[in-house]
Amino acid sequence: MSETVEIIPRRDGRVGRILLNRPRVLNTLTLDMVRTFTRALHDFAADPHVHAVVVEGAGDRAFCAGGDIRALRDGSSLATAPRSKRSSARNTRSTTKSRPTPSRTSR
Repeated sequence: MSETVEIIPRRDGRVGRILLNRPRVLNTLTLDMVRTFTRALHDFAADPHVHAVVVEGAGDRAFCAGGDIRALRDGSSLATAPRSKRSSARNTRSTTKSRPTPSRTSR
């Protein structure tokens, strides 16, 4: 059984195109897909002939449903789980600190 290519980057004239190619699971992103996507964006940024990038989702049900939670649960991204938890906790703390405190004003 052959593996399906999940990210398909290509150049179409002056436009870089990235196709998310997992229509059966609503094009949810895996860690490997994010890495490939990032490399494609860097490649397009370094190409002086590319003036825009278009991201498309395969299939007709969804553009992208976000991160593939099932892949995380099944352990396909175990190597990065602690890092993402630390990052998430750090983002939560910084968001909490920056929120304004409501104040009461007397009339």
